[in-house]
Amino acid sequence: MIRYIPNTLTLSRVAAIPLLLLLYPDFKHACGLVIFLVAMSDIFDGRIARWYKVESKFGSHIDPITDKMFDAATFLILVGGGVLSPWFAVVIICRDILISGIRLVALEQKFSIDVHWSGKIKSLFTAPAVFGLFINEEFLWIPCHEGGMFFMWVTLFFTLYSGFIYLNDFRIKYMKSVA
Repeated sequence: MIRYIPNTLTLSRVAAIPLLLLLYPDFKHACGLVIFLVAMSDIFDGRIARWYKVESKFGSHIDPITDKMFDAATFLILVGGGVLSPWFAVVIICRDILISGIRLVALEQKFSIDVHWSGKIKSLFTAPAVFGLFINEEFLWIPCHEGGMFFMWVTLFFTLYSGFIYLNDFRIKYMKSVA
């Protein structure tokens, strides 16, 4: 039974997208809770799989895809709600597509682009950014919009930084593979 938990948690990110579309903007606090729970699932799915030795190829391939789907959906919902400037969403979504694309090219060339700590930091800051912007008002004396924008700027920095790292890693390995 435990072997299904990691992939179920991973797929919960896809299942959460229509829920957010239905709830936002009328139920901002519920959206914030959904985002928090989904962010927690992203932390635990891989750890559970490794801990219980139930890692799968499906899980390792679908996890980054569901992460990008969830992030793109939340950014687009926020842009549509007038809470986030479109250029944030465009830069982050385009970077994610580019990195996914170079990973596919790398696989075809028989090498891989390893996950870098800066990409993990990007993901770490995305969750509170989106959480704060979905709530977008003071909540429990916390200025959620301002906090969300702070985390969004940090997310943008690590989006660009990690994108550079991945592109450089790809360039070096690609040159070696065709030499």
